[in-house]
Amino acid sequence: MKYVPALLAIIAALTTIGCGSAESSGPQRYSLTGTVTYQGAPLPAGKIFFEPDSSQGNSGPMTMAEIKDGKYATPKGKGTVGGPHRIRIEGFDGNVTDEHYPQGATIFSNYLLEEDLPKSESVVDFTVEKKK
Repeated sequence: MKYVPALLAIIAALTTIGCGSAESSGPQRYSLTGTVTYQGAPLPAGKIFFEPDSSQGNSGPMTMAEIKDGKYATPKGKGTVGGPHRIRIEGFDGNVTDEHYPQGATIFSNYLLEEDLPKSESVVDFTVEKKK
């Protein structure tokens, strides 16, 4: 029993070291910002998902950004890996009337695009042509 605190301290130290090295050894990620328009106007609210396109030989973590008043920004340190991506956009009207719909009523969901994203911090704008 007298070794339990020391053993727990060693496990905690190894866990911390393991978590730090995994994050720093991951792929380079680049911040993206931009606008999303729908029917010629900024999309009031939504979400945009960026998934590396494995069918095009691209791999890495997926990321998501919230859209507010037509603008989005990937979370700091959690941008895209660049290269070919599948992009999915969900659009909402922004009129929050119920706690179950924090971005308002759905305008469209699963609008899909394929885009070759830059391998640098960039501004990339998207236009949703119609409901899909």
